[in-house]
Amino acid sequence: LINIGNATDFQLPSKAVDYLAAGKPVLNLSYVENDPFTDFFKGNPLVFNLKVENGKVTQSTIQSWIEWLELEKSSVNITEIEDRIEPFLVGNVANQYLALLT
Repeated sequence: LINIGNATDFQLPSKAVDYLAAGKPVLNLSYVENDPFTDFFKGNPLVFNLKVENGKVTQSTIQSWIEWLELEKSSVNITEIEDRIEPFLVGNVANQYLALLT
C-alpha cells in the first residue's frame, strides 16, 4: 500500500486506520517533520517512511527503502491491530457523536 502524506502536520488521513487494519506493508511518502501518519503507526515494521524534502528523496533514503523492500516482513499481531482500531469502529465513533449531543 502507498500513502501519499499530507503537507500538514495536523491531519491524519482516514485511510490510515484502513491501512493498519489490512496488516499489509505500507510505503508512506512523508512531507512534514511531525507526520501524523508516522506517529499513528508508532514504529510498525510494516511501514516505511520515505522522507520527501523540497520535493526530493535522498539516494541514501532510496537505498534504505530498497533494503526494506527486500526484508522478510514479520506477521502482524491481530490482537494489537484490533485494539488499535477499536476507537475508530462505527459504533465507537457514533457514541462519540452522541456524547457531544447530550
